[in-house]
Amino acid sequence: MIVTSVGKLLGLALVAILLLPMVAAAEIKGNCIDCHTDSAVDDPEGFLWGIDCVTCHALGTDDRIVVLPGGIPMPQVYHTDNRGDLAGGNFAYISGAKLTVGPAGSRKGHDVVDLFPAGDDTLLYPPGFNHEDIPIYFRGRMTCAGTGGCHGIRNQLMPSPTGELIPRVGMMAVRGAHHANQDGRLLVADTVANSYRFLMGVRGLENPYPQERWQNASPLMHNEYYGAPYRPGDELHCSNCHYGSNKATPYSYIVTPRNSMSGFCISCHSNFHARPHPGLLAFFRHPSDFVIPAKGEYAEYLTYELTAPVARRWVPETTSDLVRPGEDLVMCLSCHMAHASPYDGMLRFDYTRMFAGSIGGERTGCFACHTSKGRRK
Repeated sequence: MIVTSVGKLLGLALVAILLLPMVAAAEIKGNCIDCHTDSAVDDPEGFLWGIDCVTCHALGTDDRIVVLPGGIPMPQVYHTDNRGDLAGGNFAYISGAKLTVGPAGSRKGHDVVDLFPAGDDTLLYPPGFNHEDIPIYFRGRMTCAGTGGCHGIRNQLMPSPTGELIPRVGMMAVRGAHHANQDGRLLVADTVANSYRFLMGVRGLENPYPQERWQNASPLMHNEYYGAPYRPGDELHCSNCHYGSNKATPYSYIVTPRNSMSGFCISCHSNFHARPHPGLLAFFRHPSDFVIPAKGEYAEYLTYELTAPVARRWVPETTSDLVRPGEDLVMCLSCHMAHASPYDGMLRFDYTRMFAGSIGGERTGCFACHTSKGRRK
């Protein structure tokens, strides 16, 4: 269970009056047995974990935020709430528990083995995965946290109670982070606990409005994502993503290039980046961590659009409904959701309905940046 500090409780009262954003820490407190077993008999692996990520965050109820009996909110990544989803999306679009555009399935998002034991029914490896030695545990083993996952310490092996090396996944990958969790403006990102959404090494500003926590609720109240312009060669050397070793060992980690959200994504989708394809002047795929030009049609993207979030070149102190061409960046999450969406390719919008020169889609999706293409001539 999460409780707030006295200072945060006082801040909540002020927010209720002035509607000003607020940043504070939130740490797990409560009965240990809620999360941990009390004997090795209950936990033969010896790690004393009684739960995993989905036990708390994927209850499958009709609420995107479940309030515990004590009044503590708990964000849900798998739910059927028809009022909308949290900022990361909803794994229920993969299973079909929530309506999608077209058939449900792996095309809608990351089908983590924690929720979908059968694994991905479309791909063996992440799209754009570029690795000289493809780890065998990537096959059908996309996880919430740890090896082959997103949250916590990634790609680190650990000794099992019997001595052999096993992947660190699930709660063991975020060990201690819930107790030391830091909310709000995260500038350091050198531990799981002080990284944005427990994404190791990612900086950012978590939505500081208490009533809209975990949500991209409006052009003003949303997460602020950190972006850092691509540097030539960033994706070409093992050390940009690996620390300790580029092989799976107890001392190898996956790190986040540039501490940016797009840098985090390219640690698995490394062929999806800002570098133009060799020999071509144009981009082979859409650029990410790339400054939005302050000229032409792009210069008209001035008001923040939730179907096309931008990244900031610094982590701001509060949220903004302004976009600054020439300064703000397009990123992976400008078009895609983190968990899953109703649309193929995990997109934030229905790409099949993006018609250049049509009426009705102005300033949304693709046309938030490509403004001249989203209106009739």
